[in-house]
Amino acid sequence: MNKIGCENVEEAVSVLKKGGYVAFPTEASYVIGVRGMKNTLTIYSSLDKALNEINLGPIGRILANKLWPGPLVLKSGKKFITVSNHPCAKKLIDSVEGKLSAIYLGNAATLDDLLSLVRRSLYSLNLAIDNGEVKFRKGYTVVKVEGYAYRMLVEGSIPFELIERIIREGIV
Repeated sequence: MNKIGCENVEEAVSVLKKGGYVAFPTEASYVIGVRGMKNTLTIYSSLDKALNEINLGPIGRILANKLWPGPLVLKSGKKFITVSNHPCAKKLIDSVEGKLSAIYLGNAATLDDLLSLVRRSLYSLNLAIDNGEVKFRKGYTVVKVEGYAYRMLVEGSIPFELIERIIREGIV
């Protein structure tokens, strides 16, 4: 597996177009980018694109408008969605039409953390974009949203108390 920097995103796009797997950083974790895989995390490069393509319901929209881009994943139906503004992720995702499927194996604050997780999984990498440590070391906070209902699934970089407060303030 080759490692590249953010400046060589074109190489990563080429690997993805051939069906390969590319590790890259977001604000909250290193993930594995893939094209067209179902039941994965979808990472968007802009809030507008995500909100135009996915019906998050009122609670999801409140959280998205307050916390995206950032370390929040929303689960709506069977879809897991986030928006990243990390320079490497944004450049890569913008190069593949503004959204990219990604495999999130767990909190990986560095590429080495992700490589350790990959060794224990069924996946292999064709290429990795190495950009040092991610900004939010505790990983993604994951919240399931459906209409006015929500459920906290994983507490990561955004504390559940903050999620609760944003929802309360957004509904009133």
